[in-house]
Amino acid sequence: MCTYTPTTRVRRTVVEVFPYVMEVDSKSAHFMLGSETPFAMSTEEIVRRFNSPEVQAYLARSGMVERTAADMNEFLQSAKITSITPENRENYPDGDINTDLFPRDEYAKRHQRPN
Repeated sequence: MCTYTPTTRVRRTVVEVFPYVMEVDSKSAHFMLGSETPFAMSTEEIVRRFNSPEVQAYLARSGMVERTAADMNEFLQSAKITSITPENRENYPDGDINTDLFPRDEYAKRHQRPN
């Protein structure tokens, strides 16, 4: 599972739900990959997949090869990838998690819960 994680609350929720998490943080994006089973991710693996013939063919059809390559390069220069596993989970801060269906974390402005 992959999700955008704009707030600490969302990040804690992903860590609570999945035993294996890769936290990816950069100047341009913050997201997490969660799994029931162990997995590894690195900037080298991201580059390898980005340069795969399938991804390059898709980008060529979109007309976004140069822009996407520049965005990817910028992302990789600032990306920090942290592995969170059952063995090091205690280092992750406790706190509020999302246990409902009211997406207050996705908006800049707080919304009232429906009655």
